[in-house]
Formats: sequence, C-alpha cells, structure tokens
Amino acid sequence: MSSHFDCHSYLGKDVALDSQALTGATAGVIVDTKDFESLDLVMQTSVVTGDSVFKLEHGEDIALADATDVLPADLIDDQNLTILAADGASQIKSVGYRGKKRYVRLAFVSGTATASGMFIKGDPKEVPVAN
Repeated sequence: MSSHFDCHSYLGKDVALDSQALTGATAGVIVDTKDFESLDLVMQTSVVTGDSVFKLEHGEDIALADATDVLPADLIDDQNLTILAADGASQIKSVGYRGKKRYVRLAFVSGTATASGMFIKGDPKEVPVAN
C-alpha cells in the first residue's frame, strides 16, 4: 500500500510537447485522461525570442477530430499559456485543467520559442499508478 508521502504512485505522466524550436502552429501529443480526475500541464522554455502563445484543446475523439479550445473557465492560471520574451528565456509555467473531456493536447499558436511540455495526471481511480 502506498502512503501519501509517496506522490510517485499517485501521478501519471505524459509528454505534452517534445522539446523543439517552435515558429508556427504546432499540435502537441494527445493525452488520455481516463482513470484520472485531475490534469496539470507543465511547460518549460529554454529560448524565447518572441512573445509566444499556447492553448489547450480537448474532445472525446481519440484523434481529437472533434477538438475545441479549452475555455478559460476550465483552466487554472490560463495566463501562463502566454510566454513573454521580456520575462527571459528559461521559464517553467503550469496550467491546470478542470474540464471533463477525455482527450487533451497542448498546441502552440504563435510566436518563437524552444519549448517542451509534460502533462501530470492526478487523483487516479486506482493506485499505485503504473509508471
């Protein structure tokens, strides 16, 4: 049995965006939230040469053919989806998702940055979580 001092057994982790130079619209990796009740996105930038905008998309189709933009009401700290060049190159930002759709992905909308992202899934229906 896991204890609450063991967060490793209570969190799922998925790539949201492979580390890459971004200069135009780019769709990240689709994450399946099945068996989890909460989701957080953690992004890291290493180079930001122009203000950069990201968004989260969600839907019920496994390929997100039905993707719609996540509304601000379903996000926590949605201002963190905008990375300002003036804030410096190396930044870590997180955004919480409180929507109820099964599939979610990060998408780069505009700007110029080198970035990566990871989804952290929490509140699993079963523990320990396979890692």
